[in-house]
Amino acid sequence: TGRFVAEAGVQSTSLLYDIVHHTWWQPMLDLLDLSSSRLGDLVAPGEAVGSLLPGAAQALGLRPGVLVIAGGMDQGAGAVGVGNVVPGLLSESTGGALTVQASIDHPGGDPSGQTPVYVHSAPNTYLYCPVGPTGGMALTWFRDHFGQSELARAEASGGAASAYELLTGLAAD
Repeated sequence: TGRFVAEAGVQSTSLLYDIVHHTWWQPMLDLLDLSSSRLGDLVAPGEAVGSLLPGAAQALGLRPGVLVIAGGMDQGAGAVGVGNVVPGLLSESTGGALTVQASIDHPGGDPSGQTPVYVHSAPNTYLYCPVGPTGGMALTWFRDHFGQSELARAEASGGAASAYELLTGLAAD
């Protein structure tokens, strides 16, 4: 596209972005002696950034002119994926960390300021997003306490399958 952009959902995790005014947070930039010109133009999640330039298209094996769309912060994109796109909905994600995502219509949430609020990947919405950084340990605990047969099958497979894959397969059934 030839544009240098920064997506607002990801930037709202950086402490450089003002989620109330949807701009770079000037007091923080001043404190760090950092010019916003070094950070890129802010775009919303899902915003069309421009068309793929011919050289980039050729390098990627794509046709020139493909529309490039800004992505979103992982938890916001995941919330969209499960339909959590309007205020009042709640979703949960467990992986390396455990997070709860609550869609809200205004920045705010935790009066103590300890729980992050981000720009949501859904338009005109914010994401209240408490994080448990060791949430993935819950999966290990579950595997160790309830997945003994899957763990044994995984070990017997010589690495062809993991206990987590086998447990996920059971959950999908």
